[in-house]
Amino acid sequence: MANEKKTPSRSIILIYIATFTLLVLFLSIPTKLPFVLNEKGISSTLMIGALISIPGVFATAGGLGNIIVSRNLSEIQMNCIFFFILGIGIYILSLASNTSILIIGLIMVGLAFGVINAINMSWLGRIAPEHSRGKIFSGFTTMLFAGEFLSPIVIQPLLKIGTLYDAYAFLGIAGIILGVIFGVVSIMRIVEPPIIIPHPIKVKAKE
Repeated sequence: MANEKKTPSRSIILIYIATFTLLVLFLSIPTKLPFVLNEKGISSTLMIGALISIPGVFATAGGLGNIIVSRNLSEIQMNCIFFFILGIGIYILSLASNTSILIIGLIMVGLAFGVINAINMSWLGRIAPEHSRGKIFSGFTTMLFAGEFLSPIVIQPLLKIGTLYDAYAFLGIAGIILGVIFGVVSIMRIVEPPIIIPHPIKVKAKE
């Protein structure tokens, strides 16, 4: 019989928070970046569409690159590093003085999103006990769509107290802060490792 695995609740909650925040930050680009581009004098719909598509293209590359990066780093360490990259990339959008710098920020956001999303799905699949895997992944999906739905709603109050540039600065700092949180979690070992409880009935090995 299979071993029974305890549910690592703190790890799952951390993944949920990361997933929700990730979608809020990432989807601020297609919903608000066109307004920033218009302010910069970029009115071509073709150019705007091309720029907005950059994070999606590089998210694919990040998802594939995750296979290589994850060989040497834990899930928590990868979240720490790539939330830093994501936050810096979004913060760059608030400072970008020309299109080239803007593109660099968009590439950073895309790569970080691809890695974080892929690693957290893999992490969740590794730690979720079989008996509750469906429920746990339902929660993960809920966080995805909640972040997607609430992204423009979260940004709107920021626009009442500042400009779009201020909003992107705030969102970038939020991403960096989440990277710091993952760093603290890693150093202090706050998140529990998955615990395997051996089944009381031992199976004799074949001689």
